[in-house]
Amino acid sequence: MNRSHCRARSAAPADHHTYWRSIMIAGVTAGGLLVGGCSFFDLGHPSLRSPDASLKIPAIKQAAATHDVAAIPTLVHDLNSTDPAVRFYSSYALKRITGRELGYEFYAPETQRRLAIERWNQWVATHLHKPTSSAGGPP
Repeated sequence: MNRSHCRARSAAPADHHTYWRSIMIAGVTAGGLLVGGCSFFDLGHPSLRSPDASLKIPAIKQAAATHDVAAIPTLVHDLNSTDPAVRFYSSYALKRITGRELGYEFYAPETQRRLAIERWNQWVATHLHKPTSSAGGPP
């Protein structure tokens, strides 16, 4: 067998230092991503304030499951979302937390939804924002 023929098939560059340097750089890069690069792939955490529905919806479900009253104003705001899934889960969470629907249907035309959202805003103003007395003490 001709040795020059075998060398021509080699995938390694002629300069062995360049080859091993490339291997080392690839290894260090891969190791860096595995060890310290978790945040590189982290897409975020569930949050009611997230603009991303894939992060907002799990937070809405959590608020519903825990009956998180503090989430109600944000849920009411999200009834007006352009994303029907966000509207659906916000409506579901509000019903689960408060026991009320106030005529809101996530699939209704915008004009009908707007009327129901106004009812929700009135409900929030009445039930969650308690007036304080002018003396600073409890009413």
